[in-house]
Amino acid sequence: MRIVRPLALVAVFVTLAVPALREPLEASMALQMLALLPGVFAAGWLSARLAPARWQARAMAALRPHALSLLVVAALGYGLWMLPIALDLARLSPAVNAAKFATVFVAGLSTGIALRVAAWPLVLFFGGNMVWMGLTFGMLFIDAPARLCASYLIDDQRMAGVGLVAGSAGVGVWLLAWVVRRAGWSNSEDSEKTAKDWPAIAVNAGQKGLTQKGRKQQLRAAATTVAPDKGPDRAPD
Repeated sequence: MRIVRPLALVAVFVTLAVPALREPLEASMALQMLALLPGVFAAGWLSARLAPARWQARAMAALRPHALSLLVVAALGYGLWMLPIALDLARLSPAVNAAKFATVFVAGLSTGIALRVAAWPLVLFFGGNMVWMGLTFGMLFIDAPARLCASYLIDDQRMAGVGLVAGSAGVGVWLLAWVVRRAGWSNSEDSEKTAKDWPAIAVNAGQKGLTQKGRKQQLRAAATTVAPDKGPDRAPD
């Protein structure tokens, strides 16, 4: 795995840097939405795990309070390029095209970090909305009577729609499995922690009960204790 991740990143960056490799993928709506953009997103995801473990731990600790912001960045950075007008603008402007790859990469990076620091209900909410968005756009691409992107043919658009529906359904299944595993892990961790703390809880409860039973004796003992000679509240002789 240590070798696969850097090789995958190199493959994605080479594809983006070499026009002969990138342009055939961009020329097809289906290939761009189902291969190129997911590949850039995966590269961002993988890059979150390439740093040394010590740096990753520090980064996770620093970014934990910003889990909501990370998920918002991920949703906006990837969801924007499902819009047909955005794809057309990317084909017309090199600057917009570069921004497309940059935002999708950042979306993948944010997702890779958020899955490690965010609470599972938050991930389920944003992930579920992204799955629903993919299904909606996919059905729209399939059922539209005319092409929605001026740069792509309607058959290519429908193929992209079928791929979006299938891919979104697969991501939805993976998301549910991840949530079940994460929620079960959290519950088992809490149960284990509670079980470990039961002896201390029992001792504290026993001490509390003993204190309540012997409160009068303790108060009497405190009343008979000699007061110190220092302090403004000392009673006069």
